[in-house]
Amino acid sequence: LYSEQQEAVESRLKQEKGNFGLLFFYSPNCGYCVEQSGILKFFINKYKWDIEGVDVTREPDAKVPFNRYHTYALVSAEVVRRFNDHSDRRRITR
Repeated sequence: LYSEQQEAVESRLKQEKGNFGLLFFYSPNCGYCVEQSGILKFFINKYKWDIEGVDVTREPDAKVPFNRYHTYALVSAEVVRRFNDHSDRRRITR
C-alpha cells in the first residue's frame, strides 16, 4: 500500500512540474534554511520543479503576499516566472 501511495505522489509531482513551483523564503543566517536548501536541491533534481529562493533579509516585503517568513509557498508556475524575472532573486539550482 505504501509503495502504491509513494508512486502516486511521485507521479503527480512529476506531472505538475510545469503547473506549480515553490518559493523558498529564507535567511542566510538561518541554519534551518541552509539545511533546507540541500533538501530542495534533491527535490529539484528528482522532480524538475522550479524553486525560487527569496532572501527575506534583503526583501522583507516579498513574503507579505504569501503570509510567510522562513518557509515555502506552493504557487502557480506563473508566479514563479514573475519572481524569476526580478534581478534580486536567486534560483536554487542542482
